[in-house]
Amino acid sequence: MAILIVLLFGFIAASAYAYQRWRLRGLAVLCVALVVVEAARGTVEWMRPHADPGGPRPWDWACHSTVALTPVAILGLGVALSLHLTRHRATSFEERLVISGFVCALLTIPAIVGILWWSVVVLACDTL
Repeated sequence: MAILIVLLFGFIAASAYAYQRWRLRGLAVLCVALVVVEAARGTVEWMRPHADPGGPRPWDWACHSTVALTPVAILGLGVALSLHLTRHRATSFEERLVISGFVCALLTIPAIVGILWWSVVVLACDTL
C-alpha cells in the first residue's frame, strides 16, 4: 500500500511539472510513458515462470500488462481538465501541485473501481 501512495504522489508531482513545462502535451506524454512502462513491466512479469500448470497463458498477458490503463486514463484526464480550467488562476508550480493533489485525491476511489472493473469484468482475470 505504501508503494501505491508513493507512486500516486510521484504522479501528482510529475503531472504538475509536466503541465508547468509543456502544458497538455506534457501530460499526454507522461500518461503514455506510464502506460508503456507498465506494459513492459507486465510483460516481464507475465514471462516469468508461473506456479500455474503449463506456464504462462497467452490470454493472461492483458491481465498483467494493461491494468494501468484505467487509473492513468481517469487520473490523467482529471488532472488535465482541472489544470487546463485553472490555467489563468494557478500560475505557480505549488498551486498546480495542490490542484493535482486535490483532483487525484478525489479520483482515487473511481480509479480503484476502474481497475477492478477492467480486470474482472472486461478482461476476466482470475487473479488481481
